[in-house]
Amino acid sequence: FPSHDNCLSTEKGNCWLILPLSNLSDFLKAWKKSELYCVKEIHIHSKPSKLNTRRIVVLSKSPTEKLEQSDFFIRDDDNHYSKEYKNLTSEFHAKAV
Repeated sequence: FPSHDNCLSTEKGNCWLILPLSNLSDFLKAWKKSELYCVKEIHIHSKPSKLNTRRIVVLSKSPTEKLEQSDFFIRDDDNHYSKEYKNLTSEFHAKAV
């Protein structure tokens, strides 16, 4: 687990990590020993019927009053890319997805 000095260059900076669920428990154990605070979690889902593929955690040197949590779906139940995914990744696609 990286030290907070290596992970964040400023007091107001954040460290964003994308973790597979298989590594999440090990990460949480190590993170609890650090001097960093989890300020945001984004639960990444393949689609609404297939939950929890990955987790994005945002670490900071400064705590927040409330942990911000949200969900992000890559595809809809019809297996088309979700509107949220298309909006987020549109600049990486040569044509519309």
